[in-house]
Amino acid sequence: MSNSSKISSEDVVEYLKENPDFFNLNPESLNQINLKHESGDAISLIEKQIIENQIEEWNRQISDLDDPDKLELVLRERGYGKEGEILYVYDIPEPVTPIEEVMNNDRSKSVFEYVVEFIVGQEGG
Repeated sequence: MSNSSKISSEDVVEYLKENPDFFNLNPESLNQINLKHESGDAISLIEKQIIENQIEEWNRQISDLDDPDKLELVLRERGYGKEGEILYVYDIPEPVTPIEEVMNNDRSKSVFEYVVEFIVGQEGG
């Protein structure tokens, strides 16, 4: 690269030629690039690859939330907790509707249910 304080386009091109893995090692930098192409409404293969890479990164981040060790790293990256502090992570139970709860409970009948069964049983028999 040149010794001037300003970086020229040629310097950037030369750097990228010397470091072909730059975008693989720095995928977030692709989000800052604005690529123009003459295909109308269609997206270019490069844009498609950028979108796929972003989706893959989001899926990886989502899957990391299921692993307790990785979850702690993700939380720390986001600024939660101080150095040496223990982070407590709680499981959130699946939502249960009241009818499911009643059907899953083993319970005895109430006095009211016995009375209703008695009355219905006498009328029917």
